[in-house]
Amino acid sequence: MTKTELIKATATKAEKTIKETGDIVAALQEVIMETLKAGEDIRVPGFGSLEVKDVAGRKGRNPLTGEDLMIKPHKTVKAKLAKAVKDAAR
Repeated sequence: MTKTELIKATATKAEKTIKETGDIVAALQEVIMETLKAGEDIRVPGFGSLEVKDVAGRKGRNPLTGEDLMIKPHKTVKAKLAKAVKDAAR
């Protein structure tokens, strides 16, 4: 499902216009990005969570040259889906 399809389906379900729903989806994306940039986790009961995780620095290897290199420590986002969401895909 694409973003456009998601907006149309949500608009139909919520009995709102596509424009209103598009604005809500855009605002939701913005809030999620700002929250993750601030290093905070997002939890939606019954759906899942997005967690900011620290990844330690480590040794790596350039696959083309075989040269060793250091990978800097960084942050990443880990998604965990609720059991109900996983079951819906079966």
